[in-house]
Amino acid sequence: MDRGEFPHLSGFQFESVRKMAAATPAEQFKRIEAFDTYERGLIAHVQGLQAPWRSEISRSYAAQA
Repeated sequence: MDRGEFPHLSGFQFESVRKMAAATPAEQFKRIEAFDTYERGLIAHVQGLQAPWRSEISRSYAAQA
């Protein structure tokens, strides 16, 4: 894998891609599962932060009507 193939990636991003490409299919699956779990948790966290904001907006619109 050549660094020139991915000029848009930072050094850390390229190293992550390089490690993924060198990993066995079983290792890749574990890493993808771990990332998916992390990403789902992050999405749930952000949605939880947005919930009070959304309810406040809804109350604001209801008060104007």
